Amino acid sequence: MARTPGKVVFREYQTHDPVGARRFYGGLFGWTFEQAADYTAILRGETQVGGLFDLAHLPAGGPGQPAQWYGYVSVPDVDAAAARASATGGQIRFGPEDLPGIGRVAFVGDPQGGGLYLFDRAGGDPPAAPPVTGDFAFELLNAPDPATLAPFYAGVVGWTQAAMGPMPMFQDAAGQFVSVVAPAPPGVPAHWITHVVVDDLAAANDRALALGGEVLEPRIDVPGFGAFALIKDPAGAVIMTFLPVVE
Repeated sequence: MARTPGKVVFREYQTHDPVGARRFYGGLFGWTFEQAADYTAILRGETQVGGLFDLAHLPAGGPGQPAQWYGYVSVPDVDAAAARASATGGQIRFGPEDLPGIGRVAFVGDPQGGGLYLFDRAGGDPPAAPPVTGDFAFELLNAPDPATLAPFYAGVVGWTQAAMGPMPMFQDAAGQFVSVVAPAPPGVPAHWITHVVVDDLAAANDRALALGGEVLEPRIDVPGFGAFALIKDPAGAVIMTFLPVVE
């Protein structure tokens, strides 16, 4: 398979409560889960859409590490991308390292407290396809200073800025929309929020509440694009649901 530099090709949820995560996200999105050694695959039907990592497997149990979603971004050279991150104010927190049968990976932190995985996937990236219900769609980066953080990610993973909207928006090498960068609330470090497609925003909000989550924003409409809701799960991680406009 070919590679698309800058494409977010995988999402991973890291948590101290994998049992609670399976209950919440399985109920919210209809996902199922498949355990393999110390890792859990997230499945939509028979298709793996993400992964679930137990923070207990980190050294010393990852004390103080919050539950959070992370993206894996396709890069042609993980070592070179990690070096660019380090040279422009970021930190290499993990790797670069080969994961047998999976690919080469590194985790880099950005200068404002966020971070993501750089990933050269064995066998190439999955083919492009419009996301369906239960699929991940795109990302939102909340940052204290979006104007200065946007160039960091553009330089590290090769995103180009899209000419639309007042906030920085990025495309991958194929010209597909990847992310938008928006101001974070005062005092909150940079963090990523991933989006999952749903077919009924209100029903998804109701399921989130019934499963012990919190609906922080029940509906945000973007004319011509779709509607969103911001949800906090019982472990404190945030995720957005996305109801696309149907042409």
